[in-house]
Amino acid sequence: MWWLSGFFLILAIGACWRNHFWLGSYSVLLALGLGGWQLGQDVIAICFTRYWLFWFSIASLSLWFVGGWLIYFGQQRVKHTQKQLIYRGLQGVGLVSFFLPIFTYVGPRWLVDLLWLSCGYFAGGFLAYILASLLLQLVPKPTPTYLVVLGSGLQPDGQLTQTLSNRVQLAVALLTNTTSQIVLSGGQGADEPEPEAIAMAKAILAQGVAADRLHLETQSTSTWENLRFSFALVPANAQIGIVTSNFHLLRAQLYSRRLKRSCSYYAALAPGKAFILGSLRDYLALLVLTGWWQLSGWLLCLVTVCFLV
Repeated sequence: MWWLSGFFLILAIGACWRNHFWLGSYSVLLALGLGGWQLGQDVIAICFTRYWLFWFSIASLSLWFVGGWLIYFGQQRVKHTQKQLIYRGLQGVGLVSFFLPIFTYVGPRWLVDLLWLSCGYFAGGFLAYILASLLLQLVPKPTPTYLVVLGSGLQPDGQLTQTLSNRVQLAVALLTNTTSQIVLSGGQGADEPEPEAIAMAKAILAQGVAADRLHLETQSTSTWENLRFSFALVPANAQIGIVTSNFHLLRAQLYSRRLKRSCSYYAALAPGKAFILGSLRDYLALLVLTGWWQLSGWLLCLVTVCFLV
């Protein structure tokens, strides 16, 4: 089985070389998992057998948290999107996750094993998402001629949220000692007193940035629109830097690739709660965006486990 670990390791190197960091991260985890299994499968088996109650409790608590979050998130998205089927499906997955620990004792063995394997696959995918986001931050970045700052919601009184304020502060720091232009991107939500781009512009102007460096995009209501509308304001040959939160980098890269624009990415730190919830939300969004790839990966994982067992 060492050849399979080597295959995934080579795939990881090639994917990261081409800046496909999510695929590269999946491949790294698979290579490490297979290599670890080869080195210590007896120890791993004993560990899980002897301490099964501990591991089962940890997994159950995690599933209850994730299941509840999926149900809540799906309900929120159903209210604000036309993709009803997708998010009702996420709620269904949330219900399955919530009741899986109980179903483990009453369901047919083959189905229980399949559901736990699926949970393991998507938990691994979440780790790959975190790893890919970290790798994306390490890529060397040329000085951008245009910075695009992505919006992230306002407080009811029109003030920037801490998440958005951190993005703005990073953008101001990046503008120092450069001639870069800046595109502020964000429309007005139903619960916002003004477009996010205008609120960001006020905060940036208050810090002494010249008004002629600012370009406002005030119509977008999603990350896809943020980038599509912002890129329309940027010359085709410009070196673009995208400023967003650390949990949001990977989705911004995926959309930029689909729009055929080469960009560098700058990560603003998100507060703890915003990072946790934002990471879960963005991972779910990425699963929806890469649905067929996820299905292929799940089938590959299933075949690999069946082959090993």
